[in-house]
Amino acid sequence: MRIGIAQLNSTVGDFKGNLNKILYTLRTAKERKVDLVIFPELFLTGYFPKDLLKKPDFLNNSRRFLNTILKNSQGISVIIGLPLRVGKNLLNVAYIIRDGRFLGFSVKTNLSLIERDYFIPSQRRIVFNLNGKKFGITLGEDLEGKYDIIKELKRKGAELIINLSALPFYIGKDKKIKDLLIKKAKENNVRIIYCNLVGGNDQKIFDGGSMVVSEEGEVLMRAKRFEEDFIIYDESIIYAPYKEKEENELEEICQAIILGIKDYVKKNNFQKVILGLSGGIDSSVVATLATLALGEKNVVGLIMPGPYSSKESIEDAYTLAKNLGIEVIEIAINQIYQEYLNTLKPIFKDLPFDTTEENIQARIRGNLLMALANKFNYLVLATGNKSEMVVGYTTLYGDMSGGLAPIADLTKTEVYKLAEYLNKKFDKKFIPQRILTKKPSAELRPNQEDEKDLIPYFQLDEIIKYYLVENQPIRNIVRKGFSLKDVNKIVSLIYQNEFKRKQAPIKIILKKESFDFPITNKFYPTPK
Repeated sequence: MRIGIAQLNSTVGDFKGNLNKILYTLRTAKERKVDLVIFPELFLTGYFPKDLLKKPDFLNNSRRFLNTILKNSQGISVIIGLPLRVGKNLLNVAYIIRDGRFLGFSVKTNLSLIERDYFIPSQRRIVFNLNGKKFGITLGEDLEGKYDIIKELKRKGAELIINLSALPFYIGKDKKIKDLLIKKAKENNVRIIYCNLVGGNDQKIFDGGSMVVSEEGEVLMRAKRFEEDFIIYDESIIYAPYKEKEENELEEICQAIILGIKDYVKKNNFQKVILGLSGGIDSSVVATLATLALGEKNVVGLIMPGPYSSKESIEDAYTLAKNLGIEVIEIAINQIYQEYLNTLKPIFKDLPFDTTEENIQARIRGNLLMALANKFNYLVLATGNKSEMVVGYTTLYGDMSGGLAPIADLTKTEVYKLAEYLNKKFDKKFIPQRILTKKPSAELRPNQEDEKDLIPYFQLDEIIKYYLVENQPIRNIVRKGFSLKDVNKIVSLIYQNEFKRKQAPIKIILKKESFDFPITNKFYPTPK
């Protein structure tokens, strides 16, 4: 049997677009003498529809477009995922179609966290027979969960397991999935085909990486990662084990962000993106990734010098833009800023300069970015990183303005590593060397340095890791060589700034770990 693995990019709710991809793939598969084509989990609806699943029209469209697939399945078999309503219950299913008729369906059992709000699990375990081949179908997390679906299907006679997935990317996920598939194949002495979704949908990136794993736990073939692919597994061919390339974490991050930006812009019908260019590391990395994702003609850099902007920073911003080949607009904010101060002086009187005046500058810049975005249908890319978002070293309605935050899941030290990697990856070094070496500064007051306002970033990022990722108590973090004063300062800032994080633009998710605290919260860990 020849099996086509259609690793494709779907859009939530785009029934016509998703259907066109399905029909094109079926035509291609027939030309290539494929017997069975499999698509990723919930491909027809796109993953994940959330509350669209509560809309009758949405579910009606699923059934209507499924009938179109049915009519186009002459001479071929298809496994396609979509929601199915049975009475008051909604199921996540995979339909098996052959020659214009339904052969049956399989239902997901081990639901993901978000799916539990919409679907109910099912214990339906069916082994299907197609062209003399007995196979079972699993969906997503059915690879591993409370119920061992693969073991049960094998016991019922399955010679092949087909998994339709929409498992999102996170750093290290590809190796984990590969190891899991190898383990399950060897444990159950069964061949596994894994068909994973690819593309960006809102915050989540799906990295593809579909594969076939033999009963001995050898990877026989793999689809590309971070792009659409259609690979054909022919059971009559003896495959040599697939030679894996060494995994590069920074390349993974780079590809995930590029795909996330590209799909967010395209799927939400924006023309271009715009971002503030400060001459700093964060905006430089975001501008570079945006240019790689969209092309130089679709990225606009806005330089907004203020009263404390250094000559070097403005020069660096222009050099970066020239290296990337992107359009540059300059709007000085000095006069606007002075108007604000004059307007507020009767109220502020002789109160000293503080973060209020600093934030006014950031908010002027945010307003200018949003004005240009509104006028020209641009998407504003926010340039904040995880380190600053975690401790609130950022301005609401200022530098937090935007529709998408590409690097908000990367710490400051990770941003520097990514910048160096991008420069090494391309012959033309996009990011000026001075940006990589100068001390980071928001430049909102004379001689401002970020690390004097906070603590050194390499220490800050370590504390964030220990406290938020590893959930270690303060006393343990102090034992690692940090001062109690610094740890208390960072932990206090984390809790104080949840209200800001709740209002931040959506970020491209790159890591499995996350945290979510209540805004109204009097808890503080001991010791203080």
